[in-house]
Amino acid sequence: MVGAKGFLQGDGIGVLVEGFEHHPAVGIPYNHAYYGPLIEANGYTAQRDFLSAYLPGDTVLPERLQAIAAKMQERRGFSIKTFATKAELRRWIPAIVNTYNEAFQNNWEFNPITEHEAKVIGERLLQIADPKLIKLVMKGDIIAGFLFGFPDISEGIRRAQGRLWPFGWFWLLREFKRTRWVNLNGAGILAPYRGLGVNAILYVEMQKTIHDGGFDHADLVQMEEHVLTVADTETMGGRIYKRHRIYQKDLA
Repeated sequence: MVGAKGFLQGDGIGVLVEGFEHHPAVGIPYNHAYYGPLIEANGYTAQRDFLSAYLPGDTVLPERLQAIAAKMQERRGFSIKTFATKAELRRWIPAIVNTYNEAFQNNWEFNPITEHEAKVIGERLLQIADPKLIKLVMKGDIIAGFLFGFPDISEGIRRAQGRLWPFGWFWLLREFKRTRWVNLNGAGILAPYRGLGVNAILYVEMQKTIHDGGFDHADLVQMEEHVLTVADTETMGGRIYKRHRIYQKDLA
């Protein structure tokens, strides 16, 4: 048995074991501190951890990294695709899903998003998406990489107490416009374009997302075993501040 995991791709996974005092990001599990010890007391052991990094709004990438991104865009012909409306973003969802499946096909316990799941996930994400925060790295007509940013409306959910009616919708809409937090929890690169500077391009776009959106705080989740990604995040000025754990137990 392995868990905790969500039902669909994009659902938050893991049990929070460190960082209870910090702001809970929307879509990322939050639980009481006794969960971890209780699970371990029942014979479960840690399988892997997911780390949340905090990026301040005044994050500035090293000039060397920015220079690499600019050089790779010019030399290798990469461009950035942005979106102005949800209608435009909706038309791109099938292509984005295909790229997402290909980029993560070798990740731990990854199951490709089906056509039906794509419709469900797409509609769910469009409800909270700000099109300007979704960015694609293009190589001609091919999506080489992607960065998904979402306004964090967790404070609105807290104020609504989990209820949309009669007034919950007001708190959600208000927080969507006022939040100073952004969640950057979807970034990937297709295998043929790894090692070609696309990661540097994504980091520059990440910085632009934070600055241009006027956000004071950003939250980024990654697997602890992805050592290079964790190191890159720290190079950007990120600080690991929350830890979610996947547990396992042999039932036989």
